[in-house]
Amino acid sequence: MARSEIRRPELANGILIFGALAHVVLCVPAIGCRGYPPLAPIWYGVTYLWPVAILVSGYFDSIRFETRRKQLIIYALVTAFFSAGTIVLIVPRDMGPGLMLYGSIIFGPLHLMVTFVLEFAIQVFYSIGRNLVDRNENTQRFKFSAFSLLSLFGWIILILGIPLGYKSFVEFSENNFAIECADSHWKTKAYIYLDSQFDQIGDCSIHYGFDPETGLECKPRRADLGFADRYNERINELIERDGIPQYSIKAIIPETAKLIKMLDSNTMDLVENFPIDLTENIHLMRRGSSSRSGATNKSSDDYLSIVTPHISMSVDNCLLPVHTIKDGEIIYICSGSDWIGAFLSDGRMVISVSRFP
Repeated sequence: MARSEIRRPELANGILIFGALAHVVLCVPAIGCRGYPPLAPIWYGVTYLWPVAILVSGYFDSIRFETRRKQLIIYALVTAFFSAGTIVLIVPRDMGPGLMLYGSIIFGPLHLMVTFVLEFAIQVFYSIGRNLVDRNENTQRFKFSAFSLLSLFGWIILILGIPLGYKSFVEFSENNFAIECADSHWKTKAYIYLDSQFDQIGDCSIHYGFDPETGLECKPRRADLGFADRYNERINELIERDGIPQYSIKAIIPETAKLIKMLDSNTMDLVENFPIDLTENIHLMRRGSSSRSGATNKSSDDYLSIVTPHISMSVDNCLLPVHTIKDGEIIYICSGSDWIGAFLSDGRMVISVSRFP
């Protein structure tokens, strides 16, 4: 039983050239990505296809020949240069040739090691496959064709499986991370991610700091890989199982109609002197500077500024009178008849209403 061998170095070299060019094209989206919003996982998955060209070209050539070794070294270094541009270490980022060259210091040796390990492994695999082929003249063509089709089938599986597998892995990891965060937050302070924290009623704009349906603090939904959706789903599952948590403020969230009515109310207390501390965590100021919560806040105008450990905001409506009142656990701050906000004593804003003329 002799070993059949196919050697077509020009075809193997062509496959490596095509593989390098394909790798460059497939890396372009990842290289050009600023890091946020995150790139779809499939575009990072395709950047891991570069070893496939080594496996395919190895069918037609062998590392036993010097030309093959040189081609593999060049291929490894070229793909390493472009792979270095796909890594996201900081956000936002601005990848350029200099950083890619610097990254090649790490990716170069890594790609060389992977290249030659794969080359040796695939040559062993091809050698075993070819040795299993009967060299009998009547069966050689059929059996060699079967092995060729088997190899082709394996290459196709790799080309499709690597990016799709990477995509599935990222989505699985993101899903598990969202569930872990939701379960951990549920014990003390869970959140709800909203597409928009704003609503419109007539000439009034409503800004929600807490979700009216659950009484949980809101966070704006940002571009992610499904984290917010799975997090919200898990929180809703926990609410169905355990009910509304004790730290929810659903029972004390003021109704929007009440806030709009309070804009025209004259029952609140006028704030005559600034700056002033309404509570330990709610500080009102106009022009000047003030140090609160380990930070110095400055205002160069006379507009109302509200400073808490959670937010620092300016109510841009000129020198309108400011009124406040405390009703149970809610502290109301009203600026003229254009803006009113409801706050907890720790400084978190529950809801605010802005009225536009």
